[in-house]
Parts: sequence; C-alpha cells; structure tokens
Amino acid sequence: MDIFYFVIILGLMVGLSAGYALRCLEQDREGRVCLKEWINVKERLPDYEYHVGGRESVNILMTDGQMVIEGDYTDGIFHTLGVPNPNITHWMPLPKPPRGDA
Repeated sequence: MDIFYFVIILGLMVGLSAGYALRCLEQDREGRVCLKEWINVKERLPDYEYHVGGRESVNILMTDGQMVIEGDYTDGIFHTLGVPNPNITHWMPLPKPPRGDA
C-alpha cells in the first residue's frame, strides 16, 4: 500500500478529519521520508516551476476542504482538471519522484 494512503487511512481510523490526516510525503537529502503540512492560500501561493509557451505553472496537490486533487497553479489561477477553481483553500507540493532504478 502506498504510504500516502496509509497515512490518510490511519488518521481516519483514529478519528481525525480527512483534512487533518492528509500529509504529503517527501524525501529529504538523505532519503528520509518527512511529512509536509497543507499551506493556506491566504498565507502563501505556490512558486512556479515551469515556463511553457509564455505561461508560468506548477503541479500541486490542492483542496477546497472537501476533496483533495492534483492540479496546477498557472498564471495566478488554481486549475483542477484544466478548469479554473476559485474554491481552493489549501495546497502542498507534490512529492519528489523516486530516485534510482525502478
């Protein structure tokens, strides 16, 4: 089972809300897994990682408080499934891709 989903399920089993239980997993420089908290859009917006066709963008996890989805923040607008979504309240970076051989 993917550890990301394990954290969600474990949190729900001990009575935490889905929003509180959700954490993004990243690896630090030594390869250790660490938890990353949700970032409120009122406190900070995502930094752009890509510049394609004159547009600035970054792929992120985001939530409106009800559902978690992968989407993008492009030119100052949150998008889910390619459609602008003004209801996003929190976001977090996607985990780094695995290193080494599969």
